Amino acid sequence: MIWFACARCGKRHKQPADAAGSLVFCECGQANRVPWDSTAPAPRESREGEARPGRRRRREAPPRDPAYCLDHEEAPSAHTCPDCGEAFCPRCLVEFQGLRLCGPCKNFRVRKLQRLPRVAGMAIAALVVGLLSAPIVFCTTVIPMVQHQQPGVILGYGVVGMAIGAAALLLGLVGLRVAEKDAGRGGRGLAMTGAAFGTAGLLWSLSLVVTMASRFVQG
Repeated sequence: MIWFACARCGKRHKQPADAAGSLVFCECGQANRVPWDSTAPAPRESREGEARPGRRRRREAPPRDPAYCLDHEEAPSAHTCPDCGEAFCPRCLVEFQGLRLCGPCKNFRVRKLQRLPRVAGMAIAALVVGLLSAPIVFCTTVIPMVQHQQPGVILGYGVVGMAIGAAALLLGLVGLRVAEKDAGRGGRGLAMTGAAFGTAGLLWSLSLVVTMASRFVQG
């Protein structure tokens, strides 16, 4: 087995000896060329389980001519893959998202697109606070009015409702910004729903505060 480390993240990989010179992609997206001999130590369990091979002569990698295709040494290269940086002939390139990529790089991009997006935590928090704000604002504004509380008391409850609605709105806006900033994250709908509930609670409480404030001043 040939052991080597990723050039970007340092993760250790292993490949069979006949895979030397081939292109292998790490989980981080880095394209790595399999060396002819191990460049990283094997794990202890692997060293114990494998028989020690006899000493063999080190093979030198053949010179790489970027003017010719990586996969077809006799074909002149036509384009360089923007992801792995290797040169390929037209037969080895495919059009994907407006770019000319080699087959492995195209497959890696397709696999990334097929992954479920991670939902931003702020978007979930915005939805939870927004859903909770609706019954809380209702209890803190409508019930005191039904019970014919003093305008000053209702005014205080309205201020509390405004604070809860504003918090839900703020969390929704932050969650939406986080989801839009990172293309790999989801949760835009959750953040917008939380912001909508927060806005509704804020406007309702604000109208109540304005009404009670006018009555309190007149009284």
